[in-house]
Amino acid sequence: MPTHSEDLRFLDEYNRLTSRQQAAFLMALDKFIEDLRRGSFRKGLRIKRV
Repeated sequence: MPTHSEDLRFLDEYNRLTSRQQAAFLMALDKFIEDLRRGSFRKGLRIKRV
């Protein structure tokens, strides 16, 4: 049983990113998953108020 599925819109937008942007996204995703497992989010991944 898959634990996730990719939305076609997400994949389309992801594929439009430059390779540098894709790498930055994947690094942020790794940090996000690590923080989920730890149970708290580092400051750099928190939502900033507008």
